[in-house]
Amino acid sequence: MEAWVLLAHYAMLPAKATDSPWLDGLATNVVIAAALVIGKEDWEWIVWPATVLHVDLEALRVMQTA
Repeated sequence: MEAWVLLAHYAMLPAKATDSPWLDGLATNVVIAAALVIGKEDWEWIVWPATVLHVDLEALRVMQTA
């Protein structure tokens, strides 16, 4: 779990690189993957990167329960 939390925080770096088209969406996808892997009970560890990248964790919660 700790590795995914660190990866979600480091995903902020590619989000700042706006001149590379192949990095578009990478940071958001990494945070979403981290959220799905670590589970909703540990999402408090990735709230900051999710908020900055505009990832709606509540929408993921609905997707997991459906």
